[in-house]
Amino acid sequence: QALGRNDAAARLVDSMRQHAGMGFHVYPDMVSVYSETGRLADAAEVYEDALTRFPNALPVRLQLAYLYLRLDEPKKGLAVLLPVAQIPPAGRRLMAHLYRAMGRTDSALTTLQEAEQAAIAAHDEGFFTVDLYLFGGGLCEDLGKADLAIEYGRKAVALAPDDPAACNFLGYILADHH
Repeated sequence: QALGRNDAAARLVDSMRQHAGMGFHVYPDMVSVYSETGRLADAAEVYEDALTRFPNALPVRLQLAYLYLRLDEPKKGLAVLLPVAQIPPAGRRLMAHLYRAMGRTDSALTTLQEAEQAAIAAHDEGFFTVDLYLFGGGLCEDLGKADLAIEYGRKAVALAPDDPAACNFLGYILADHH
């Protein structure tokens, strides 16, 4: 893979998958090879296998849920995450994206707000990004919550005053809602 021979690397991973007893550390590398060759379904299968061997591994669950989102299978992604009692803020944000992909915008916003509260409690300042605020603002706009969408837009602009996407979002929200 490091030499740019991704197809050869994928063939090697195909053969490695036949052997039982692989250690936990091997799975992310295998998924990386498949992802770089566009074989997302194979990458998901690798993490599905890892989940049967390591059912309590939260990183495996998060990565598998993300792959399901990319594969446009959000229900499967939620099914992987919902059994987990303690999901970190980034995992809750992923759940919000999964809900949105299912057309459940109200659940997406609720879950995103829970993620924000958990990040505040954990003093995770890095969680709050322009993308987070734009995602939240978009959810609010879809739900007809213009005031909350404006609040998210203002937070995005405050964080990055020169960001064209943030300024554009806030400008359109303000213009659309007088």
